Amino acid sequence: MWTRLRASVSRLRFAWIRRRLDADARQEMEAHLDLLADRYIGQGMSADEAYTAARRQFGNPAVMRQGLLDMNSIGWLEQASRDLRYACRQLRRGPGFAAVVAATLGVGIGGTTAVFSIVQAVLLAPLPYEQPGQLVRFFQQEPARPDTRDVLAGTHFTFLREHAGSFEDVAALAHYSETGLDLVTDGRAERLRVLRVSSGYFSTLRSLPRLGRAFDLDDETGARRVVLSDRVWRTHFGGDPSVVGSIVRLSDEPYEVTGIAPPGFTDPIAPDVAAWIPYALARDRYEENNSLTAIGRLRNGISLERAQAELATLTRPMREQWPGAAKSAIVAVPLQEELVSSARGPLHLLLAAVILVLLVACVNVAGLVLVRATGRVHEFAVRAALGSSRHRLARQLLVESLLLGCLGGLLGLALGTVGIRVLQRLGRDALPRLDGVGLNRAVLAVALLTTVVTAVVFSVAPALRLTHVAPVEALRQQSRSATGARGLARLRATLVAAQVALALTLVAGAAVLLGSLHHLQQVDIGLRIERVLTFEVHLPTASYDAVRRASFQEELARQLEAIPGVTAAGGISRLPATGSYHPWNTQIRTGPLAGTTVDRTRFAMQQRVTSGSFFPAIGIPLLAGRVFDDRDDASSPGRAIVSANFAAQAFPHVPHEQLPGQRIAVAGRELEIVGVVGDVSLNVYGTPTMVVYQAHRQFAANRNWALVQVVATDQPLEPLVSAVRQVVERLDPELVVHRPAAMADVVGRGASRERFAAVLMGTFALVALVLAALGLYGVLAYTVRQRTKEIGIRMAVGARSAQVRAIVFRQAAAVVVPGLVAGLLGTLVSRPWLATLAFEVSPSDPRIPGATVLLLTVVASVAAWVPAQRAASVPPRVALEEGA
Repeated sequence: MWTRLRASVSRLRFAWIRRRLDADARQEMEAHLDLLADRYIGQGMSADEAYTAARRQFGNPAVMRQGLLDMNSIGWLEQASRDLRYACRQLRRGPGFAAVVAATLGVGIGGTTAVFSIVQAVLLAPLPYEQPGQLVRFFQQEPARPDTRDVLAGTHFTFLREHAGSFEDVAALAHYSETGLDLVTDGRAERLRVLRVSSGYFSTLRSLPRLGRAFDLDDETGARRVVLSDRVWRTHFGGDPSVVGSIVRLSDEPYEVTGIAPPGFTDPIAPDVAAWIPYALARDRYEENNSLTAIGRLRNGISLERAQAELATLTRPMREQWPGAAKSAIVAVPLQEELVSSARGPLHLLLAAVILVLLVACVNVAGLVLVRATGRVHEFAVRAALGSSRHRLARQLLVESLLLGCLGGLLGLALGTVGIRVLQRLGRDALPRLDGVGLNRAVLAVALLTTVVTAVVFSVAPALRLTHVAPVEALRQQSRSATGARGLARLRATLVAAQVALALTLVAGAAVLLGSLHHLQQVDIGLRIERVLTFEVHLPTASYDAVRRASFQEELARQLEAIPGVTAAGGISRLPATGSYHPWNTQIRTGPLAGTTVDRTRFAMQQRVTSGSFFPAIGIPLLAGRVFDDRDDASSPGRAIVSANFAAQAFPHVPHEQLPGQRIAVAGRELEIVGVVGDVSLNVYGTPTMVVYQAHRQFAANRNWALVQVVATDQPLEPLVSAVRQVVERLDPELVVHRPAAMADVVGRGASRERFAAVLMGTFALVALVLAALGLYGVLAYTVRQRTKEIGIRMAVGARSAQVRAIVFRQAAAVVVPGLVAGLLGTLVSRPWLATLAFEVSPSDPRIPGATVLLLTVVASVAAWVPAQRAASVPPRVALEEGA
């Protein structure tokens, strides 16, 4: 064993310095010949006779050197080295060909690398916690009705924690709406994203604080304690360990720092959390307040199925304890699957799309390599006649292809790196876990595998053809076309037809997604989004009681409206078209349905709190009555404004003009309707909803509402942001203008998933379309060149230019039509994936493949026109001379 290892090392060393050792051997042999020759000269021979006799006695030096080379080298390595050097010489002879092939492969490999990096980070990479497979997420639902699935109520979570023995730890996160606190250091305020969590949170994720301790059950009474993130600890407190146990002021309230989170720790559900505070679980006693995201960790040895069975046994006791709660069943699902469920469909679709683009690139390159190899038929025939085996010739082609593939792979890695950054920007609001995207070992391994497989794929067809060339026939014809022209022509046509098929599949898919995005952008969501600025200002409870909060919100709106160019300003507890928030039950006190609860089966019920001139600012029209004004203060009876859908459901057949004065009750609070406004959508898809609006001045005592401010202007938004900051600083210099954004961007985030998929699919389709057009053009141009003599003869005997063009177009049709048919079959396969992202566009709509076929036909016609025109414009005499 040791002897073999030493021999292998020695051979490797020889392979590294073989040129020097071979030169030494040659010099030594020449020295021996000189000595022998001198001996013979001393015996009376002439110099020529002496050297002839010396060579005869010594033997053939070339054979000896080759024997030394074979004895001391590794055969396959030497052969590979020779093949590689020959391949490099071939590519140097055709730099343009190498550049085109590398660029084509680079686009395909780069796109595949970038998309796979997203797939790997989002779908495949495990969660960054210890034993992530044991983590689950809990949902509450009506028994045997998964369609009613919801987050947990605090009462049910407490019951789960006390009775579910299958779980090592469980924790609750108040993730229903974002929470934040203002931290003031060095006279500068920063808004920190804060997550309210129960005890057991850090132990469930097995990420205990690096310093201090986590929260316990006593903290769930609403204790003012905080665990800081490592970033906040280092940035604002200089990494001082003594900060643990000290008091810091957050939003002007004292909090005891109990611990520092581990470096790099992130919450699996809420991104960019800067601090954690205890959730007041002890005060959450309403059994239908479904607002808690709950996670848990399975005990070692407990399967998810066994845990599910135990959870099922809790349904009856929970229903008995809280009979008014319809959602009395709790289920558990793997946490990672839940986190990536919304991204799985788009990413699978895009991965399939980019693989199709890579196949188009491979087919295109195979066509280029085949055309180039046609000119090397005589070379391969000579090598075959001299004894090269088919295996040897195929290996040479494979090495050349691998070299081209490596060039394309290197370019693909560069393009993939850029593509990853682009995808991160495009998918920021569409996909989770994008922070972990990068060229890690898994992505690099896939890029390498893709490069090798790609090189093999596009080299197979030329290798199969060229290694089956009959040497005698090729040498007899002494022609570059001695390949069995018909066979090669059929192969090239098949490759182009495959390109057309793949391109049609991609273009049809892109048409569906782009059409869906267009329809999504045309949805009337019932509000103004252009030239509207949104931002948040959070008031610290310690400094602002209910009276001051109400006064501040109205004063803020008045001063914002004083900014030049601002037409209206106001605030709301959650912006329209951004999802559900506070779907409280509402009772009808007067009218035809008096004494009943509003039917929520047709529209989602929503409650909102507003301030200032919110309705004019957001563009919601007033249909009857009035909007809120100074008459609606805390000393006045409760009042409400309702949407048209609510009016139609709660007061059927009552005209809008008669609704002011009608009465409703929200969470037991009596309200008088003073106005009716237009409907807004629950989301960007146009989902209808019913809304009850209440005045912040009357509702400020309920809680410290975090209102989103809305400012409408007739000027550009960029200068407005600085003016808004100045207004807020004048009112209170310790307040933060948080998350300023255009309303168009806020609404656009709701369609980010569809936009992400449509943009990428459209890009892939365009690349495939261009490659298919280039492939068709290349084949037709080569065919015309091969048939130059035939065309010259036809024109010499009277064929017109139109007839020559028709020949080329018929040949193009023979290639394109089978490709279109195959592409139509491909669109059938892609329909299920497209259906998950389609909006008001059916993937089975026959107009889409019809339009796609028409587009591909036009592109193919353009690609065929150039060689057809060239063939028709060549004079017969010139054509006959070129074809001779």
